[in-house]
Amino acid sequence: MCRRVEVRVVDKPLRQLSENQFLNVLPREDFALLEPHLKIVSLDRGMTLYEDSDPITAVHFPLKGMISLVTVTSEGDSIEAGTIGVDGIVGGMTAFGLQIAAAKAIVQIPAVLAEIPTSRFRAAAAKSEAIRDLCVLYNEVQLIQARVTVACNALHSIEQRFCKWLLQSREVTDDGAVSLTQEFMAQMLGVQRSSVSQVATKMQRLGYISYVRGQIRILNRTGLEETACDCIESIAHKTDAVWPKTARK
Repeated sequence: MCRRVEVRVVDKPLRQLSENQFLNVLPREDFALLEPHLKIVSLDRGMTLYEDSDPITAVHFPLKGMISLVTVTSEGDSIEAGTIGVDGIVGGMTAFGLQIAAAKAIVQIPAVLAEIPTSRFRAAAAKSEAIRDLCVLYNEVQLIQARVTVACNALHSIEQRFCKWLLQSREVTDDGAVSLTQEFMAQMLGVQRSSVSQVATKMQRLGYISYVRGQIRILNRTGLEETACDCIESIAHKTDAVWPKTARK
């Protein structure tokens, strides 16, 4: 059973909220429109923020962990279409009146998030050109991810995608360990569980990873990088041309 735990924070220090790049690049006066309404929540892996076609009732800024945006077919099959980490925002297009989710948002790696009710976020965005501009830019970042992911899923092997996914997840973990089940990874990659099992066994045999009781630990990052496709670099290069990196002063 997934837990959703609200963490009480008496004074939300700017340093903590600045872990999120979206919040960190906002001018102070625009950030001030959001800050009084933010609360900190902690979410377990597998927790769903919202299902496809659900109303979006809250907007989230990851401070730690990673959220997956998952496309679900009418037959119930699913595949990851993009990820959101400490660089971005989940539900940003609600700033322009979007109310219904276009994809399922699920916690891929245990996350700490700053949360604001959608109505409060929309009111702040109505007063802030900077918030609106960042929402548009981050939507472009997500479109970049989606475009590259479509090509990756069509052109690259399960082995390449498996290694890419692990490397991508490693970026937001502290110790190189990722806790997940083969079933969960199969859903993210849009493949059969048996295919994931075969690839995981091979990577373990090569000494690239260890896989014990649902926890994958990266042992040889270079080996994974040599096996993975270059889609992480492609996304990063394209994103760097769009997404601001300058912190608020």
